[in-house]
Amino acid sequence: MIEEAPVILCGFPSPAEDYKEDVLDFNEFLETNRPSVYALRARGYSMIGAGIYPGDIIIVDKAKEPSHGSIIVASVDGYFTLKRLLTAPSVVLHAENPDYEDIHLSSLEELQVFGTVTGIVRKL
Repeated sequence: MIEEAPVILCGFPSPAEDYKEDVLDFNEFLETNRPSVYALRARGYSMIGAGIYPGDIIIVDKAKEPSHGSIIVASVDGYFTLKRLLTAPSVVLHAENPDYEDIHLSSLEELQVFGTVTGIVRKL
């Protein structure tokens, strides 16, 4: 009867072996597999202070309720924008770039929120 020999790996041991994780599923990580989630491509420079640059893909969840400080996709009187929502002391759509003005909403303007940003994807 022949005994099976112990196994030995060839090459150099990798220090990364200690940090090995499961396969990363981007759909799971970004939660894009939910019907309320969609993606848009950012254009413009008004949100660079929040780390959103032209060409970035933003992940938006239309089911997530926005709160003070959320970055939202909104429409003001039919014009779409991506801004940070500030709710106190009044409703303001804040640009994260000092070269752009905030949108201060009056009672005559109609604000529709189309979702809250939950992630950003950027190619280097």
